[in-house]
Amino acid sequence: MNVLVIGSGGREHALCHALRRSRGLGRLFILPGNAGTAELGTNVPGDACDIRLALEVARREDVGLTIVGPEDPLAAGIVDAFEAAGRRIFGPTAAAARLESDKAFAKQLMRQHAIPTAEARVFTDFHQAEEYVLSRTEPLVVKASGELAGSLGLVSIQAVHRYRQPWRGHSSIFPRAISSSQSSPLRRGALVGIANVTANAAAG
Repeated sequence: MNVLVIGSGGREHALCHALRRSRGLGRLFILPGNAGTAELGTNVPGDACDIRLALEVARREDVGLTIVGPEDPLAAGIVDAFEAAGRRIFGPTAAAARLESDKAFAKQLMRQHAIPTAEARVFTDFHQAEEYVLSRTEPLVVKASGELAGSLGLVSIQAVHRYRQPWRGHSSIFPRAISSSQSSPLRRGALVGIANVTANAAAG
């Protein structure tokens, strides 16, 4: 069976290593892949979030199974699109992937169902978020959530603030449109989750 792996990171490299051990594997394609996956299969130039391209490759190369590694194409609905096209794919639908892609939604769901999780606050206004961070003394983790994570890239990595003052030194993690005018509201529907980090609970 020909297999297509979506992604370009270490996770996808590991998947390709495992797939190579299968006697049932035919040709292995990776979109877009990396230097490591190039030694295990055929890298396909392109964007992992380009669902149309992924479907085109699957059809052209007679792919029997597509495996998706990264969060972004899952959140974009690649599994839904493949299933609608009648093609076999491994991964959660866009609705299920929201647990990972939308931090605020995940926190709300965990609280609703009494699933243990770190304390969190959700903000749509930069100034209010900043005030909250500066009012706390314990370590904090700031995360982008929902639309903001993909469209504006508010926090490209988790920013851990051990003291109050370092927050002001991290203004560069905010887009220029927001950091230049802290009184401006964040884009509608964009959420920023701020979760406490404790010894017994990781901020998820």
